[in-house]
Amino acid sequence: MTQLRELAERIVFSPSLADKLVPLGRWVDTDPGSGREVSMPARASSIAICTSGHTRHAFPALNVLARERACALHYFANHELLAVELMALALLRFPDAPPAFRRAIAATLRDEQIHVGLYLKRMEECGCTLGDYSLNGFFWKHISSMQSPLDYIARLSLTFEQANLDYARHYQQAFATIGDSVTASILERIYQDEIAHVRVGATWLDTWRDEGEDDWQTYQRGLSYPMTPARAKGIGFNREGRTKAGLSAGFIEHLRVYAHSKGRPATVWLFNPSCEEEAYGAAPSAGAMQLAADLAVLPAYLAAEDDVVLVPQAVELGFLNKLADCGICLPELVPAAPGALADRVTGDSTPWGWSPQADQQLLAVGARSPRAAPPVVHSKVWSCELRNTFQVGQENFDPLAALTRVCRSPAELEAAVMACEAAGVVGVVLKAPFGVAGRGNKFCELRNFPDRWLQRVWREQEAVILEAAVDVVCEFSALFKVHDRGARMLGYTRFGADDTGQYSWSAVTRSFDGIQADVRRFLSEGRLLHRTQRQLVKQVGAALAEQGFRGLAGIDSFVYRMGDALGLRGISEVNARATMGHVALALRKHVLPGVPANFAIQHAGAVKLQTPSTAERDGQVLLAHGAICLTPRRRETRFTAVLEVGDCYRRKGPGDF
Repeated sequence: MTQLRELAERIVFSPSLADKLVPLGRWVDTDPGSGREVSMPARASSIAICTSGHTRHAFPALNVLARERACALHYFANHELLAVELMALALLRFPDAPPAFRRAIAATLRDEQIHVGLYLKRMEECGCTLGDYSLNGFFWKHISSMQSPLDYIARLSLTFEQANLDYARHYQQAFATIGDSVTASILERIYQDEIAHVRVGATWLDTWRDEGEDDWQTYQRGLSYPMTPARAKGIGFNREGRTKAGLSAGFIEHLRVYAHSKGRPATVWLFNPSCEEEAYGAAPSAGAMQLAADLAVLPAYLAAEDDVVLVPQAVELGFLNKLADCGICLPELVPAAPGALADRVTGDSTPWGWSPQADQQLLAVGARSPRAAPPVVHSKVWSCELRNTFQVGQENFDPLAALTRVCRSPAELEAAVMACEAAGVVGVVLKAPFGVAGRGNKFCELRNFPDRWLQRVWREQEAVILEAAVDVVCEFSALFKVHDRGARMLGYTRFGADDTGQYSWSAVTRSFDGIQADVRRFLSEGRLLHRTQRQLVKQVGAALAEQGFRGLAGIDSFVYRMGDALGLRGISEVNARATMGHVALALRKHVLPGVPANFAIQHAGAVKLQTPSTAERDGQVLLAHGAICLTPRRRETRFTAVLEVGDCYRRKGPGDF
């Protein structure tokens, strides 16, 4: 009988596809040889692995799968052939591995040869042969450097083959949907075999687990960057298949919520809500620091799935899995310890808003320094000047705009007060130039001003903004992103504040729910709100870009009532930073269309959660009802972000019934 080593050598060193697919038959393993390293498997020129310089044909999207099924099958066949060659390589690399382990590799290799044959036959029926499209060597590149049997099972059995539990099931259903029962049956057979192959990996993982380690820790020990557990997941997450493969519940829960860049330099996000105060040199207050710690996860809802979000401490697995149950999978959350990203290649850094402190925090963890924004863009003085510039000619729907004044001295404040008196205004709002989410605002009667506060703000910030206090009916935020050429509108949302004027909530969907009928008519006539916000985003975006600002920004607007008339303040404030409105906008994709939803910041003790219910739409899990926490709650937590969906949502604000 033939030595197993000789069979493995034929597969790796023969350029013939036929030789690679000759069934192993009966064999012995009495002469496994000595460990061998192989740079690349031999392949005939017609099926050669392409170098990085070759153009790679994109994998067909679902909407063209029927037309390009041959290309999809070609991808699948190449992956299975690489698996055959890698398993043969493992037999050559690890001659001293336990005999039972080598037998398991040989049995799995036999299955993979059959899989290649099934794909080749189906490709031929579709008019395609192996080599008609480029053949990539991704699997070989990342697995062939394995140094131990544990490396092999971690990289191949428990990463790429485990990912195929998702891919095979997904594409089996996709081909069944387009009426290709032949290809669907092939993928079903392969799916069932992959369960057995992953079970082999799970069994040997447990065998080689060190005392005190769990299987998840052992698995991670078998991987090295750029191989991470993120590659063990495909399209969807097939818990059933993983359970059948013998993976533990703990392993499955860890993997389900694991996130890591698969190669793209990750953008690094930081939640620093006190950026505006920090921009002029003030230290963040204790409350702002508490807010930053409690809501540190919020940028995760803005980030891409392969980005990094810095958090004060590790986030509990249970919290992440509850979100995953609702169809919300967060990117990688990294505790912000010194040097935490020092050994990573990262991309841009994106704080909530730029400040010198944010720059220091990001550099301390090993991330890049973010693009600096001039402090002036955080100033409400600048917002006020923009309003005066861009709302000329709009007095017909904002008759009180002229009463907003920047006061740099008591004399200028007196002039502003006299203008308010002449207009019959009795109440005003005083604003410090630098402040966020309503902090730093003072509501008072004319000439009954907080003198100590005034003197302090004049001394520290050199100006105070005075506005007429109006009967605010509802508030909106236009959300956009500033780039080199101007700004791109992302959308808008309605928001509300609490009794002190601090931010409270944003509408995720159905922003006009609860607004009084005359306000709806006022905003809809001539598409007033839409037209005004689009125009202002273009103008303000260009002004921000000219100042050197890049990134997320928002413009707050509000509708106010004057007796029987209504007014629209197009620019209440310009926020040169990310806002809670951006988070609300990003959450829309997780809510069933047509269902009302609200995003809110609440005191932890006042949060009222409701068990969520979900629905599936086009393969995506969406929230249909319930109230869930979007940020972790610990004993020391004071603030919590909540998503309220369905009839449990609460909006408390002016203009609501």
